[in-house]
Amino acid sequence: MVLHNTRDASVPPVAGMTGTATPVWFGAPERPLSGWVHMPQGNVARGGAVLCAPLAREQDIARYTFRRLAEELSARGVITLCFDYDGTGDSAGDDEDPGRVAAWLRSVDQAAEFLRHCGATSVTLIGMRAGALLAASAARTAHAAGLVLWDPCKSGRSFVREQHALHRLQFGPSVVMDGQIEIPGFVLSAETAADIGWLEPDIIGSPVQRTLILTRGEQPTPAPLAEHLAGREVEFEEANGQELLLEGSGANQEIPLAAIERIATWVADALPPEGSPVQLDATITKFVGRHDGEEIVEWARRIGPSQLFGIETHHARRSVGPTIIFINTAYGTHVGLNRLWVDLARRWAAAGLRCFRLDLSGLGDSPSRPGHPEHVVRSPVAFDDLFDVTQALCPEDPTNVVFIGLCAGGYQALEAAVAVGAKGVCVVNPVLRFRPPELGDGPIDPRRRLCRPTTNVSRVARRLPDVPLLSRTRMRTWREVGFSGSLKAQPSWVQELVDSGVETLCICGEDEANAIEVEMSTADHHDGFEVQLVPELDHALLPAHQRVEVIARLTDHVLTHFARRPITSRAVSPREHSTSATRPA
Repeated sequence: MVLHNTRDASVPPVAGMTGTATPVWFGAPERPLSGWVHMPQGNVARGGAVLCAPLAREQDIARYTFRRLAEELSARGVITLCFDYDGTGDSAGDDEDPGRVAAWLRSVDQAAEFLRHCGATSVTLIGMRAGALLAASAARTAHAAGLVLWDPCKSGRSFVREQHALHRLQFGPSVVMDGQIEIPGFVLSAETAADIGWLEPDIIGSPVQRTLILTRGEQPTPAPLAEHLAGREVEFEEANGQELLLEGSGANQEIPLAAIERIATWVADALPPEGSPVQLDATITKFVGRHDGEEIVEWARRIGPSQLFGIETHHARRSVGPTIIFINTAYGTHVGLNRLWVDLARRWAAAGLRCFRLDLSGLGDSPSRPGHPEHVVRSPVAFDDLFDVTQALCPEDPTNVVFIGLCAGGYQALEAAVAVGAKGVCVVNPVLRFRPPELGDGPIDPRRRLCRPTTNVSRVARRLPDVPLLSRTRMRTWREVGFSGSLKAQPSWVQELVDSGVETLCICGEDEANAIEVEMSTADHHDGFEVQLVPELDHALLPAHQRVEVIARLTDHVLTHFARRPITSRAVSPREHSTSATRPA
């Protein structure tokens, strides 16, 4: 997709620890990169830092960790840029484009140049895993003054081998073709895999004098890095908590706070005590591009009193149907697992639909609500978030929305559709059985209609909030629903969706489909409620052929029911990649 920047000042910065964070697009006007600038207090910086994320699925996992690191750096007077490489995250381009590694290295150069344009007098590159290899490889052309290599891969070749082996171990031989290599959640072209393998540190002739390398336990420094860093000031320390960040999952995943603190302190200690003014001139917050031959517009938005963050994408000249709201997944972001929400939002916007991909409060790039902790999955405040979003996006009719969600986001999408009475809801592998986080401090929130807690029933008495249901057209308090401090029998949520005319699609593997069918058995009829079973569907859609199938199914359903027109072209048909079956509603 070709993108062109326009300038807009509609997205205010949001306060962090002691500074502010502002979403930006920067770089080449015809192919901009997305990022977040974390500005120090008083707009005075002692230096700058560019955060080079890992690649593939590790980039999704590390995003919140990088946000925390950026906040720590800005608190120490360092203007910091978190950004998405070309063809990743919210940036322009696609991972199937040619010349990926060269584009990623160019992205690092553009990020460093952007900070210098903002007024940073020196720039330190901080990279994790494969991002550490990119940072070291771009050190000379980016004119880096310092390097932090956080759990660097041994080499680009070892990264590709390890990731490919992980995929084969979990899913067996891949079904991709033409020399492509499949890794968890992504497919590398033969060219990209080879280019990653040839990544070479480029430090000779660079201004880098100080380097901090954080490795796991007794893991040695990668040989190519050690060779290129010979004769320079290098410090070696342990990457504390790295295993629990990258190898943990769900509630077992932890943010490596000790490593964040050490990196921020190390960078700041080398900078002069006095800073110089920095500023963002005419911040770019909107761009225009083409997708499927249609012109689309994409821009950053803040929603409601909590300043929830999201990206809106819409057709440049026409709009049809309801607004599509993509909900982030568990600890993921508005980008979606494997960039799924970005892909779908741009496709559907080209068909005329207005799309908004959202970070719930305390997750991704949204701040937490006052008095509530950050980084909590399935928090009760998500109900308030979606109320604010529907009111802001569709003030005349908050029900004129379609919720889209995967996994934890799928659960929240269904809950919102029950409460709002939305036009539709589409979910993939929604998780309905879990322990709500509020049970640690008290009873379950009564707004939870779908949750089947994994705990003793005697501990899930529902407290009564002072808020109405999420729809102005259904103005009932939760007390009127019938909760009076104890868990009472409720009508089927499936029946509520059917009775409200919510067009519902659930795409599920066996376990998730069975859980939903238990609920369907209590409903009188299932008009407009469809469950599509995809045998052996991976919960996070890591295999490429499964993502292709789910994308096709979702696109078929959404464009047919809400854009009011069939798909004109599609690269892959669902039936070409699976023996899937549709269970009649």
